[in-house]
Amino acid sequence: MASNEPTYEVGYGKPPQSTQFQKGRSGNPNGRPKRTAGFGPLFEKVIRQLVVVNEQGRSKRISLMEVIVMQIVKKAATGNLPFIRLVLAQIANSDLMRGGSAGPQILEDLTKLSDEELSARYAERINYAVRINSQR
Repeated sequence: MASNEPTYEVGYGKPPQSTQFQKGRSGNPNGRPKRTAGFGPLFEKVIRQLVVVNEQGRSKRISLMEVIVMQIVKKAATGNLPFIRLVLAQIANSDLMRGGSAGPQILEDLTKLSDEELSARYAERINYAVRINSQR
């Protein structure tokens, strides 16, 4: 008999030995693809990036989060009511006002006012300041 006969029968589910997976070698050498990062980790990575900012003629490296907070506070300082509310709410929730007992309550009350009520109170304070300065 001939010596080049296969040791087993080749057919359905029985590939030739030359095309079978070899021992010690993976059938998927690159492995499973890595998952893409979700929005949360990606957002956190971006918001923590350092950027160069010119402040008072000096270059500083600060995080994007700090830049955003600085812009919010600047907009509040210009009298933008939604930003004022945001800053007041943050102050009320932070340790800045923990020293006095009435501070957080006053700020909490201010954050609940409508835009018209807040504008009226702001106008009253300006009128009061004008009267005080004119009496000097």
